[in-house]
Amino acid sequence: MVLIILILSMSIRSRKRETGILLAVGIAKPAVILQYVLETLLIAVVAFPLAYLSSKQVAGALGTLFGKAAENVIVTPEHFILVAIVGGVLLVAAVLVSSISTMRLKPKQILSQME
Repeated sequence: MVLIILILSMSIRSRKRETGILLAVGIAKPAVILQYVLETLLIAVVAFPLAYLSSKQVAGALGTLFGKAAENVIVTPEHFILVAIVGGVLLVAAVLVSSISTMRLKPKQILSQME
């Protein structure tokens, strides 16, 4: 979670000028945050199914390291749904935490910080 927050913080900081311009033209702060959330969740929509498809092989390999047979490892669609819901909530929380530093500033302050 900390790693995701750091990556998202760097991403949001690198887009500080874009955020300042959006806020200066009248876009509300919640709308800008919603844009960041939607971008992150769109990436998750692709990443979660790919992770689910490879999870049986990875779980089997890890299971053999700990003395279990790969056939005993079961990954069900219910596991995928649980991971997708919890992962989505954690991603939204990470975006909110990452955007705090930028969203505290006014558009003029954001744009004046740019070089």
